[in-house]
Amino acid sequence: MGIYFEDCEGITIENVRVELVKPPKGALASWKNYNIYGQDSDNATIHNVIVSGGSSGIWLGNCQGVVVDNWAAYNVHGPFPRGQCL
Repeated sequence: MGIYFEDCEGITIENVRVELVKPPKGALASWKNYNIYGQDSDNATIHNVIVSGGSSGIWLGNCQGVVVDNWAAYNVHGPFPRGQCL
């Protein structure tokens, strides 16, 4: 797990690169290798980030009013049910 947050209303994550170093070729063994994982956190801001190598780039559950801008995701590996950039 890269960056994990829960119950953090108004959190800001900015100017970071979150990378799973030396990911395997193909799908990961576990789908729980998120680069950024947020839950139950309204009004979060994610700005100027690069995520790579995880099972999902950015995953946000039960988060309202989120702003994600100026970001990129590379080499997102899965396996199912993951594999999403955002």
